[in-house]
Amino acid sequence: MQNLTDCLKKYSDVKSFCPDGNNFKYCFWYVDDSIFAFAVGMNKVSLKIPKEKQLKAELTTTTRCNDAGKDWYSFSYNDKFLKKWSDYAYEYAKNS
Repeated sequence: MQNLTDCLKKYSDVKSFCPDGNNFKYCFWYVDDSIFAFAVGMNKVSLKIPKEKQLKAELTTTTRCNDAGKDWYSFSYNDKFLKKWSDYAYEYAKNS
């Protein structure tokens, strides 16, 4: 989870919620009451990706997160492009 937190540091309006900071069962990140990222467990983070970037996401090592909704994709915590994808998700939430 630290990788995603680091990716989002520059956004002062991002807030997060984690009910149990010792176990990190789940956490989510949001801006202006719009959730754009969540994590369940310690291996993946799911991001809400704008429609115009979804085909590109599907061509990477990510997987569609159908349980969360049609715009959600799961990424590895150590994905080398996590910063870029988290920026897309933030902007999508901020402008929705």
